[in-house]
Amino acid sequence: VNDYNDPAITRVVAATTGFMKTITPAKRPRATSLLIPGWSVPPRVLLVDDDSIFRRISTRLLQLAGCTIDVAVDGIEACSKIVSHDYDIVLMDIMMPNLDGLSATRSIRQHDTWTPIISMTANTADSDVREYIMSGMTDVLPKPLDHSVLCKLLERYCAHLKLIQRQQQQQNNHNMITPSISYPESSSLTTIPSVSIPSSSSSIVYSSQQLQQQQRQEQDEQVKRQRID
Repeated sequence: VNDYNDPAITRVVAATTGFMKTITPAKRPRATSLLIPGWSVPPRVLLVDDDSIFRRISTRLLQLAGCTIDVAVDGIEACSKIVSHDYDIVLMDIMMPNLDGLSATRSIRQHDTWTPIISMTANTADSDVREYIMSGMTDVLPKPLDHSVLCKLLERYCAHLKLIQRQQQQQNNHNMITPSISYPESSSLTTIPSVSIPSSSSSIVYSSQQLQQQQRQEQDEQVKRQRID
C-alpha cells in the first residue's frame, strides 16, 4: 500500500480472496497549526537556498511564524534583491552554485551592514561558525530547521516589530476611558447642627443679675420686718 496517498494506486489484489478489492487510502492527520507570533508588521524575510525541497519546507515554517517571504536560488540573486528591496532578516545557505553564501554575504556587507544575515547550514563546528561570522554573517541557524529555534531567532532579530505593537497597545490602554467616581453635591451632604455655647462673660453677667435680685429681695424683707416691729 502506498504510504504517500498516491491517487494512481487505489486498488490492490487481495491474494487470499482472489479478486480485486478497492482500498480507500487512510487520511493523514493534519498538522497541528502553530501559534503565529503577534507581529505588528510581518517580518520580511529573504530566503536564499538552491534546494527546492528545502525552500518549500522553510517557506512553510516561515509562514507559520507569520512572515512575508521572498526567495532567491543563489548568492547572485540574493545580492540583486537586497539592493532593490528592504528585508528585516536574510536566511542564507552556504553551499550554492554561481555564488556561495559566504561570498554573497561579503558582497552585501559592502553596502549593507545592518540587515541580519543568518547562516543556514548543517556545518556548525566552531571553526565553521568563526568563518561565517568573519564573512559578515550575524548568527547560525542549524539544518534541518527547527520551528521553535526559528521563532526564537526571529523574535531576537525582529524584536523592533513587536516593540511597535507593544507601544500601540500601551497607547490604546492610555486612551481607554476610566470609570468616573461621582461624588454627592455639597447641598446633599449631611450637615452637623451648630451648637451655640455661651461665652464666659455672658455667664458672669447672668450670675450678677441673680445676686442683685436676691439682694433686693432681702432688702424688701428687712423693710417689711422693720415696719412690723
